[in-house]
Formats: sequence, structure tokens, C-alpha cells
Amino acid sequence: MKLKNLIGTMEGLSSFAKLNASANALLAVAMCALAINQLGQHETTRLIPPTLDKEVKIGWNSADDEYLKSFGLYASVLMGNVTPKNVNFVADSVSAFVDPAIYPEVRKKMFILANDPVFNTNAGSVAWSASKTSYEKETSKVFIVGTMESRSATGQVKPEVNVVEYVMKIRDGRPVIEAFDTYPGSNPKTLKWIQAHPPKPAEQTKETIQ
Repeated sequence: MKLKNLIGTMEGLSSFAKLNASANALLAVAMCALAINQLGQHETTRLIPPTLDKEVKIGWNSADDEYLKSFGLYASVLMGNVTPKNVNFVADSVSAFVDPAIYPEVRKKMFILANDPVFNTNAGSVAWSASKTSYEKETSKVFIVGTMESRSATGQVKPEVNVVEYVMKIRDGRPVIEAFDTYPGSNPKTLKWIQAHPPKPAEQTKETIQ
């Protein structure tokens, strides 16, 4: 039936109005679906950090392994080279990428390092230098192996090899450290390492033995 014949009667006009309303409703639903889809999509940033020689990608909740390792290296150098003079500045700076739940403990560790007795001696110093980084995707852990050197006023150097371990996630396009640990040695405690070194069973008490 042609349109002019359809709207020539009240019944046809009513049918046309219903058809038009249905079309508008479907259009509104389609527009809402498109808007929701666009809101759920976030731009992926591509950049080349100063410590890397190739492009990496950072999304809204993910990033390339190389970027995470690079940021872990940056964080370890920043937090590992504090002094009594810069500890307040560094502590305030790392609050931008350390989870608030662990920030008080991280801040405490930095102040302990900054108050190392070596600084009480003339020209004493403490320096952290990283030598290796790795990333474990299954646990979101970044491992940085390096050496903490304490140098006395007489020039005597006391090196200690340590591993810095971060649990790092990307939130809203920014890296966040959710957990932090340091331990002596050069072996990162990866899943493979943990499986090969299960915790020792608790020692039996005298009551249990009896």
C-alpha cells in the first residue's frame, strides 16, 4: 500500500505513528549500545621510554612486559638511592604509583634506609645499582636484581646483592605497585623457584613428640 493511501485514514495514520515510534525506539537502543561500547574502549598509548630502545604499548589495564620491567627498574633506583636529605621528597614522589594499602610500609623502609648509620660518618654513602630485570606474567611480578653498596668515609665498600620484587598492575592506564619485597641473593622467587623450594614443615613441639 502506498504511503499517501495509508495515512489517508485514521487507521492508517495510527499504524504509521506506531511504525514511526518503533523505528525511533530501535534507533535509540542502537545509539545507547554504541555509546556504551565506546565508553568501554580506551585508547592504547604507544611510547618509547628513555630506558628502552623500542616502542611499547600501555592500555587501560595492561602494558607490555618491557614497559613494566622498565618502570620497575625506575622505581627501584628511585627508592634505593635515598639519603637523609632527599627521603621526604622521594617518599612523596612514590606515593603517586604505590598502592595506598602498602604505602606506609614502603615509606617506613625508605626512612630506615635513609637513616643508615653510614650517613653519620663523613662522606659516607649508600647506593643501589640494578643489573638485571625480569617479569613473571602469571603473578604480575617484576624482579630487579642489583647491588646495594655502603661506602664508608675511608672508602671501604660493603656490597650486598639483593632482589627487589614488585607486584605491579596497570590501573586506569597507570602503573601501580601493589606489593613490595626485598631479600638477599640473586635468585628471584619466581613460581618455578617457589615450587623447587617448598616451605619446611613446622617443627614438632614436645607435646606432639610425646
